[in-house]
Amino acid sequence: MLLVVLPGSAVSSMRDAPTPPCDVGGVQAVIDGKRACLWAGLRCRQRFDSRYRRYGFACTSRGLTIVSRWRIRDIGSLPGFPSARAMDINERGDVVGASTSEVDDRGRQTDRVFLWRSGRMQDITAVTWPAHVKVAAINDAGQVLETLSTHSGEEHAFEWENGVSTDLGTLGGAQTHGTAINAHGEIVGWSETDSRRSIFHAFSWGGGKMHDLGTLGGKLSSATAINASGQVVGWSYTANGGGEHVFLSEGGEMRDVTLDSWLGLPVLVNDQGLVVGTSYGNDGGRAFRWEDGARVDLGLGLRSSAALLNNRGQVVTLVVEQTESDVADLVLWNEDGSYRDLGRWWGTVDALSDRGQIIRNLWKDKPVGGLPLAFIEERGRPWILGNLGLRGAYASALNEHDQIVGAARTGARHYRAVIWTRRPNPRP
Repeated sequence: MLLVVLPGSAVSSMRDAPTPPCDVGGVQAVIDGKRACLWAGLRCRQRFDSRYRRYGFACTSRGLTIVSRWRIRDIGSLPGFPSARAMDINERGDVVGASTSEVDDRGRQTDRVFLWRSGRMQDITAVTWPAHVKVAAINDAGQVLETLSTHSGEEHAFEWENGVSTDLGTLGGAQTHGTAINAHGEIVGWSETDSRRSIFHAFSWGGGKMHDLGTLGGKLSSATAINASGQVVGWSYTANGGGEHVFLSEGGEMRDVTLDSWLGLPVLVNDQGLVVGTSYGNDGGRAFRWEDGARVDLGLGLRSSAALLNNRGQVVTLVVEQTESDVADLVLWNEDGSYRDLGRWWGTVDALSDRGQIIRNLWKDKPVGGLPLAFIEERGRPWILGNLGLRGAYASALNEHDQIVGAARTGARHYRAVIWTRRPNPRP
């Protein structure tokens, strides 16, 4: 596996002197006392092998290869749907995702929801009509949330459990979008109350019933997350054009927990009831937390935004540089108020485990042809995840048992659903 020193950051003897960053995807190194940018496939000299290994490479047949810490496995796709992407995994190792057809004569593709369990993939799609999979999420009990859309964009949400699919229904309109499912099978999202006027409200669903969570006085609201205790967070418009505010709903009561005047997504809650989000005022955006009735700025300054939250209270935040909006400093904030700067990042951050592992994806990978590159960050070090022999892989979710899921390219048009597991004693 590749130890990546992020572009723009410095290591060891490079730390004291500013250095120009490598192109995106490159690894800064010092080889034979000289600065270098390393990539797999770069010509190398065997006598520098031990120095290359410091940065996660080995010199093999005069070309740099990645030393892999993770074993990748192709878990397949559904018959007739040759592409697939894994979207979520639970603690039992059950995987859900979408398998996609070829393009038809009208230029359209169709998705089916799959469940991969005990080495076998099955189709669990809740509908018979051609669909796109918007959300596929699974809890530890094996209950699955499916949000599907028609080719015209109309969305519906379903729960699947033990071979039975249940339509969540609506709040009176035509569409429902489920966003999250908790450990008890409770689902949240938004549902239209009036399709003609495109009005929708946040909902919670459980026990076969959908409940309207209401709004903070405006016409629109949406739930984005729910914890094991049933606390729901999301956003809502306020009365008199007050903009979008963060809400926390519990016990049938929706309360406004916004730090300033309006918010930025996502809004997250963990099983301890810690709420984090991004609040914007006249002076810019700031990552914040809300807990036990108190709103607290995380102290990371303007242009900071919360991206991920775990049950330890750790928050992954992005601090965007003023002059380069597509480049951000990645910061891991801890519940005790301390934080670790993880360096500059060009891509996305997609998952955070309770052990502090972070899933990242690099989508501007110029040295390898603009294809996605998947990473896992552990103990402050990012490592590249392997692929299926062709460049192009991205990760979407992980569990607490060293299992990561996503997709990897197998050809010009196809990706396959994959699972990565930790490899003991990695070798080049």
